Amino acid sequence: MALTNEQYDRLQREYSRKLAWDREQQQLRIREAFSKIPPLKEMEETMADISFQRAKAMLAGNTAEAEKLSKQSKSLREEKEVLLAGGGFPPDYLELQYQCPLCKDTGYIQGKKCSCMKKAIIDMLYDQSAIRENLERENFDTFSYEFYDKTAKDAGTGLSSYGTMKKNVEISWDFIHNFGNPPQNLLLMGQAGTGKTFLSNCIAKELLERYHSVIYLSSSQFFDILAQQAFDREEQEDTGRYILTCDLLIIDDLGTELNNSFVGSRLFYCINERILRKKSTLISTNLGMNDMLRLYTERVTSRLVGNYRILQFPDQDIRIMKKYDKRFSDAGKVLPKR
Repeated sequence: MALTNEQYDRLQREYSRKLAWDREQQQLRIREAFSKIPPLKEMEETMADISFQRAKAMLAGNTAEAEKLSKQSKSLREEKEVLLAGGGFPPDYLELQYQCPLCKDTGYIQGKKCSCMKKAIIDMLYDQSAIRENLERENFDTFSYEFYDKTAKDAGTGLSSYGTMKKNVEISWDFIHNFGNPPQNLLLMGQAGTGKTFLSNCIAKELLERYHSVIYLSSSQFFDILAQQAFDREEQEDTGRYILTCDLLIIDDLGTELNNSFVGSRLFYCINERILRKKSTLISTNLGMNDMLRLYTERVTSRLVGNYRILQFPDQDIRIMKKYDKRFSDAGKVLPKR
């Protein structure tokens, strides 16, 4: 699972805090029960002594004595449960109560990650990606083909808007199912409002659920961070590391940032570095190839064309259709998970 050593350490500290809290709560319950039922304290001490004597007998090979002590311990446990019940307490009131009874708040079951740790990892990855709320609205469960026309066909591809999106979704699922094997990159191109960000979010959610680290940044956010790093070496060690090493970096709306020579050089560095590190990148843009050549030079455009799979989106403004066309206000879920 794609966490840094720092993130794993943070998780382990959290589990240590859980265990400490469990023990603290146990002590509070014990004091409460002893205060209400005084004989319990002496009984607990007797049971602890019997347990110790039984362990010694077993080590000495004295099975008869061990069996005798075991019966005494069982009898005392039954008496303790009767006392607890009389005081209005459940039988296990004096025992450790774990927040996750499966792993006993260690995070592991027989050396494998418990479901509670897997959930904690996913939550951490979601928080890191900064798009949790977006993914609750925009994912493959809420995706609909109903917005795309099936009749008019593009002269170049021979596909309708519907056919184009079907193809884009199939490529996206292939990207998800084979993620990192080998590393792939996607370039989503098309006019504003055609569904590029929505499909990016669909991909991000699926990969996060598969325990991959995903960082989502708008183009402006991305270059603002890079600019800050140029003047803050400590910041570069932190945020910059995630940008270069996360499993999937999403740069949304490339071309909407304030462009200058710094932007072009840093974009090339990031794209090239992630290719060398075999890390996947997804870029969406409203720009055409001629605009990209003009804004980011041939060096950047060549990297994108040579190392990215291009998904061209149909020229159909979905945002406007969703907002004003009542026929699509309640579009159903038509794309099952695969």
